[in-house]
Amino acid sequence: MKKTFSRFLSVLAISVAFSAGAYPQSNTSQAATDYSTNPRWIELMQDPKANFFEIQRAFYQYWENRPTHRGDGYKPFRRWENYWMTRINPDGTFPPAGQIYAEYMKFAAEQPEGSGFKSGNSNWLELGPKTRVDTGGYSGLGRLNAIACSPT
Repeated sequence: MKKTFSRFLSVLAISVAFSAGAYPQSNTSQAATDYSTNPRWIELMQDPKANFFEIQRAFYQYWENRPTHRGDGYKPFRRWENYWMTRINPDGTFPPAGQIYAEYMKFAAEQPEGSGFKSGNSNWLELGPKTRVDTGGYSGLGRLNAIACSPT
C-alpha cells in the first residue's frame, strides 16, 4: 500500500512539473500595452519615469466607448493632460524636477542691476480692460495669465 501511494505521489509530482510548462505563455508585451480593460493610466500618472504619450494612450484606450460619470477620474485626468501638454519634452518625457527654478535663476542673474527686477522697485501699471464699475469687494477680479518684465 505504501509503495503504491508513494508511486502515485511521484507520478503526480512529475505530472505537475511537466504540465506547468505546457500552458501557453501570455504575450506580456501585448498585455502591457492593452489598456482597454485596465485603468493603468492612474498608476502611470504617478510614475515620474512614465512617458506622457503612453499615459495619454492608456487613458484614451480605456475610456473608448465608455460613459463618464462624476468622480470617475475623467475630468482630473483631462486637467492633468492640459497642464502637461505644453510642458513635456518633444519625446514625451517629463522635465527634471527643478528645471523651471533653474531657468528662473538663470534669467534673474542676467538682469541688469538697475532694473526693477532686482531692486524690487517696479512700477506696476494696470492696462485693463476696465469695463466694470468698481463697487468694492471682488468686482472685476480676474485671472492673471502672464507677467512680462520690460528690460528698460
